[in-house]
Amino acid sequence: MAKLAESEKNGRALTLRILLNDPLLTYRYDSARDKMSSLANLSRSVYNALFKRTSTFIMTAVVLAYPFERAFNVGTESYYRHINRGKLYDDIKDSFGAAEEDDE
Repeated sequence: MAKLAESEKNGRALTLRILLNDPLLTYRYDSARDKMSSLANLSRSVYNALFKRTSTFIMTAVVLAYPFERAFNVGTESYYRHINRGKLYDDIKDSFGAAEEDDE
């Protein structure tokens, strides 16, 4: 079943246990695989569902192009408006209307 082997490494005895035909070895392997992180499981599932075949990869790229473009456009527009707050026409157009009323 189990064999013990000793070897010398850096002056210390190192005991190696070699498991052969041990059902615990299979159990340990399965439990280690079950303990994979949920992120690894998610990424494996996404890869198998969307990116493994060329046809599904192209379809995923085409379908996700529009939401990505919209999100990028909204994000850059809000960043631009935040940086230029007070300088844009939308921010100061009320002051032009008040100035015209005062002139009359």
